[in-house]
Amino acid sequence: MAATEIKVQMQQRRDTAAGWTSAGTVLLAGELGYETDTGLAKLGDGSTAWASLAYLPSAGMAADGTESAPGIAFRSDSNTGLYRPAADELGISTSGSERVRVASGGNVGIGTKAPAFSVHVAQANSGHAQLYLEASSSSGKDAEILFGETSNTNNRGKISYPSGSGNRFMSFVVNGSTEAIRIKSDGTVGINTSTPDFHLDVNGNIGLTEGQVITWHDGSGNKAGDIFMDSSDNFVVRNTSSVNESIRVDSSGRLLVGTTSSRGANFNNASGVDAQFQIEGTSFKTAFANIVRNSSDDSPAGFALSKSRGTSAGSNVVVQNNDKVGEIAFSRFRWQQDGECC
Repeated sequence: MAATEIKVQMQQRRDTAAGWTSAGTVLLAGELGYETDTGLAKLGDGSTAWASLAYLPSAGMAADGTESAPGIAFRSDSNTGLYRPAADELGISTSGSERVRVASGGNVGIGTKAPAFSVHVAQANSGHAQLYLEASSSSGKDAEILFGETSNTNNRGKISYPSGSGNRFMSFVVNGSTEAIRIKSDGTVGINTSTPDFHLDVNGNIGLTEGQVITWHDGSGNKAGDIFMDSSDNFVVRNTSSVNESIRVDSSGRLLVGTTSSRGANFNNASGVDAQFQIEGTSFKTAFANIVRNSSDDSPAGFALSKSRGTSAGSNVVVQNNDKVGEIAFSRFRWQQDGECC
């Protein structure tokens, strides 16, 4: 019996993407549907509406998709996958909501659709935006954030939290391996030391810009006193809540109590040399110096005046005849007509 050639022409069901979705079409199991405006197709399963069906691969290309219906999805989980939210951008959705966005410039957003940084983590709902690093419980397996540069593959700095029992501290490392700061589990902070014994333990010099104040308070913001070095190289101690000045060591090393400036006119001092220790006040109490010795013996309190022919502190050069060893002077002020003190 001669073979008979029968020519058959088949046409798949077709519509625009919007038309399929609007109609809510449910394809038969194994039935193909074609979108005339996108060139993409779907394969029916007999129960799932068109909008929820995944697209079939088409020459290695996928549909853009949407946040709730990604272009690359899973047959059993069609609202989870990848989609194209905009030109040159990629979105990752789960449960029909975008979780991760890769922007056209390469910034990666977690919880944000407009990442402004290389990695941008946001929490739009309740809770906190958190980045959690978990290391193995084995000793030596630390949780670390590393910092580097393109010209050198070695890490230039890191923030590290070591694992293992007993290692409960955070360290800040610079220059590859030099630990600069350590914060222990008890809250003590060490700078240039890994064994801080105080809330702030510094192994090295501390620099403060002149005029900056170190303040003591009662824990509620009420000042008890402060110290600072001003721009004229004066070291000042102030106390009480009104921050009244108590003591000043001026730029020449003079100790001033009750005054902010050295007095140089006492005792007709023609050479202009001011006393190294000066007390001034407006009452007997504020202009009074007292030396007391407390001991169960007959020894007194002392006030010594000494003299050496040496030219440096600590020298012990014997004095010569007629040298004045010490002097106690009593002075009062009067003014002549020309206004000069004598």
